[in-house]
Amino acid sequence: MDWTVLQAPVLAGVMMVLDVCVGLAGAIRRKDVRSGKLRDGLWHKAGFVGLVALAYVIQYAAQFVELGFEVPTVIAVCAYVILTEMVSVFENLCVLNPALAGSPLGALLAHTDKAGIVEATPGRGGAAEASVEGGGAAGALGEPDGKGGE
Repeated sequence: MDWTVLQAPVLAGVMMVLDVCVGLAGAIRRKDVRSGKLRDGLWHKAGFVGLVALAYVIQYAAQFVELGFEVPTVIAVCAYVILTEMVSVFENLCVLNPALAGSPLGALLAHTDKAGIVEATPGRGGAAEASVEGGGAAGALGEPDGKGGE
């Protein structure tokens, strides 16, 4: 087994933990920690873990059964998870430090409204969008409505 196939899920896991930690810090900063939103956000992370597990099964099965495609499934899924979590972590960091929204990366990912509240670009989801929509702890975890809109 390729070493990258083992490293990618670890990096995805690290990004998920980082997102939870920074998101929780943002919720604490906003004084908006809600256990229900936190649970919803954690279920979203569990869905990512399940997706990575499914990718392993597909990649393993591809050794024995012709699936009609050859894609490094685990790497592709983990890349998606890592990129999604990177955006969410940045949005959560913007909750902690709104000045980041004005950075070049902030300009690429989000914008700031008149009240200084960071809003995610339409359809992107994440903590910043949740802070505008009444998010809560799951919003701070990168889940705009606790349903995993990323």
